[in-house]
Amino acid sequence: MRNLVLYGGGPLLMAIREFVVNCGFDVTTITSKRYNQSVEKNCLTELDQDRKYFVAESISEVCEIVKKYGLEESFHLSLGAPWLFNQEFFESIESKIYNIHGTGLPRFRGAASFSWQILSGSRIGSCTMHEIDSGIDTGDIVYDELFVYPKFCITPSDFMEFYHKKVFKTFSKIIPDILNSSFEFIPKAQSNYVSSSWPRLITDKNGAINWDYNINELVRFIRAFDSPYPGAFSQLNKTTVRFKDVDFDLSLAGFHSFQFGQIYNIHSDIVFVAVNGGTLLLSKRQVESQGVKIKLGDRFSTPIDLLTVSKQRFRV
Repeated sequence: MRNLVLYGGGPLLMAIREFVVNCGFDVTTITSKRYNQSVEKNCLTELDQDRKYFVAESISEVCEIVKKYGLEESFHLSLGAPWLFNQEFFESIESKIYNIHGTGLPRFRGAASFSWQILSGSRIGSCTMHEIDSGIDTGDIVYDELFVYPKFCITPSDFMEFYHKKVFKTFSKIIPDILNSSFEFIPKAQSNYVSSSWPRLITDKNGAINWDYNINELVRFIRAFDSPYPGAFSQLNKTTVRFKDVDFDLSLAGFHSFQFGQIYNIHSDIVFVAVNGGTLLLSKRQVESQGVKIKLGDRFSTPIDLLTVSKQRFRV
């Protein structure tokens, strides 16, 4: 029976950790300050105070923990690990490390996969486990199970919640077998000619709204930065406004490009905004809760410099 070492954090890691501990296996968790929130730490403490829980800020610190506590022969599994595993780490363990990924690799490699899926209009997900190598999500796949996100999944939070439930249900069946050495891995190489890799998105930089997008592009863009993120943004009377919980109507269309972004009707709590190919529907309460008053004829617009910045890649 092998021990399990989990790298990363978040609700999915916590759920898998609790399940595996309750199955009687020894689990060590290595996380970072990004995940070391009081709620998670309290959950870990209440779960079993005698288990190992470490916070590491660099991959070198991770290697030191692995060596110090004799974790080299454990089963190593990443769920949202914030470090780039390098040769130093690979040489510190006597087995391989695996990652759980939310898309059907080799598509949507990299970070912010749910936002990129929404932008791309893809509703295909996957419970994927793959080996971690020196690349970004490029290692051999050892398990994958495709599924389709239901129509009620609209925002990244919706996708995450459904994905976490799906992944937990899938891997809670096989992780005990893996730790008991009764699960056979059959690695298969990824086909690079159909791959796609996308960088991490920073909402405050990449989330600037371009009002020239057509209605489908615009709605997908806004939803890609919706909960749990701050929201895509534009300006109204020089005040920044975040957009969340938007809807649209394709029958209210036929606008000239000069009208894009303009508020042409307000009815009850619904704000009607002219866009390319339809009407964007906003909540008046949601917009005005940000300290701006909406009037007929007002126009949302985004300065060119912010649109230029939004196309840039930001490394974190």
